[in-house]
Amino acid sequence: MKILNQNTSLLPAPLYKRLGAMLYDSMALSASLMLVVAAWLPFNKGEAIGSDTLILLTLMRISLVLTFFSFFSFFWHRDGQTLGMRAWKIRMQQKNGENITYIQSILRICTALISFSCFGLGYFWIIIDPSKQAWHDKWTGTEVVSLSDVTR
Repeated sequence: MKILNQNTSLLPAPLYKRLGAMLYDSMALSASLMLVVAAWLPFNKGEAIGSDTLILLTLMRISLVLTFFSFFSFFWHRDGQTLGMRAWKIRMQQKNGENITYIQSILRICTALISFSCFGLGYFWIIIDPSKQAWHDKWTGTEVVSLSDVTR
């Protein structure tokens, strides 16, 4: 899906919109992860899954990681927006305006974790970068644009 045309261009999304969308998405993702954990409880007779049931614990952790990656990959690949991004009117896309691929979404999640793990420096890079891109935007060839700030 291409959203740009010759007459409009979209501005980079400001940091506050990205952080707002992350906050919204963290709530939706937390609920999804809780459902996954709840789905595993019957396999351990309703008890918490601990290190005494190593196989179940490993399978549950794998399913949690898959849920995390699937949450973002699905939304970004489908229409470029997670639930939080819709609320904040921002969109993830390739530089040419098309939706990102599944490979780009997986790479973006991994590199965003690196950006976040450096005390958020990869995200705050937006403030000083002339193109208003975070580290993971640059590394994956993607951009986050503001849909409410269209220039003609």
